[in-house]
Amino acid sequence: MGKDLKGKELGKHLLQRKDGRYEAKYTDNFGKRHSIYGDRLSDVRKQLNEALYQKEHSIYAEDFNMTLNEWFDIYTKVYYVKKVKFTTYSSSIAIYDCHIRNSCLGQMPLKEIKNIHIQSFLNDLTENQSLKRGTIIDYLSPLKVAFRQAVKCGYIQINPTDNIIIPQRISRMPAKKEALTKKEQDLFLSYAEKTVYFHLFQFLLLTGLRSGEALALTWDDIDMENRLIKIDKNLSVVTGERKEICRNANIKVGHTMHTLTTPKTAQSIRTIPISDSCYQVLSLLFESKNKETNLVFHTKSNNYISVANVNVSIKKICEHVNKNSDRIKPFSSHTFRHTFATRCFENGLSAKIVQELLGHSNMATTMNVYTHVTRDFAFNEINKVTL
Repeated sequence: MGKDLKGKELGKHLLQRKDGRYEAKYTDNFGKRHSIYGDRLSDVRKQLNEALYQKEHSIYAEDFNMTLNEWFDIYTKVYYVKKVKFTTYSSSIAIYDCHIRNSCLGQMPLKEIKNIHIQSFLNDLTENQSLKRGTIIDYLSPLKVAFRQAVKCGYIQINPTDNIIIPQRISRMPAKKEALTKKEQDLFLSYAEKTVYFHLFQFLLLTGLRSGEALALTWDDIDMENRLIKIDKNLSVVTGERKEICRNANIKVGHTMHTLTTPKTAQSIRTIPISDSCYQVLSLLFESKNKETNLVFHTKSNNYISVANVNVSIKKICEHVNKNSDRIKPFSSHTFRHTFATRCFENGLSAKIVQELLGHSNMATTMNVYTHVTRDFAFNEINKVTL
């Protein structure tokens, strides 16, 4: 409750400034703050009542010329941050800032954007930047929900992202998930044996866990007696590029921080068995366990291991291998996951079991990614059929 200069209560949102003018303050439905000034209290109160009526009934005539950029900023701060994981929030903002904010589309008035503008923008990304279909879908996703909310708020009548045709690169074979051959796997481990991440490499190859899932594990997740591993969290990285991200994540601009989130999908929350080989690796780790941390994998200072540092180590090991006449193509830690799946198929595990071990949300994901593995396996096995 504000007061005038004589101390009289003026009511909610109202006050009298030192210069004698009256002021009304309110925040609209999108978190934007507004102030109304006037010499007469009755005039300011009237304008305030009109503004609050517009707020209650979602009438914002003065804002109908806002650009897509302006609306996206409002939408993400007021709506989006409340409905998704913070890592998803920061990732969507990074995608938008990198590819949409400085484009003609980002600077267009929201109400003027039509389906053809979105389609042309995505076509251009595909043709000129040679982006994959999955990447295009990732770029379209935050736009879809932002436009959907704009429709609900009465800013636009039709969502221009409806009925979009996802463009696809032409005359290119679909990307095949690379896995290490058994020879490459053994070669890599022989060179990695004395490195700091050797047991981590073994563990990833024996479990198929995503890197973030493995690096988030604590000993409370490991049941050595019953030989089970519980996966219910993931180690993610938040990059501080925009001020609101830094403020919410409590990091400095340009810095990064590790944060624990839930796994990629609901099906990724799972419990998997520990094989004999994996049990031996975990036993060695447990014997040398640092009492100052409960993390299974950790740095010398008992902090989370960065996936980026793991990938740097893999690259250096590959370079070392290649200096000694042997050849192995550099790869990332995620290749261990594909390699695990490949070994599973090569050894006759069913697709259903592999799906559950990997935590894929559906069988199609498993089969689409590893079709080449099952086909090669079948080709070898068919030779066992003789007369």
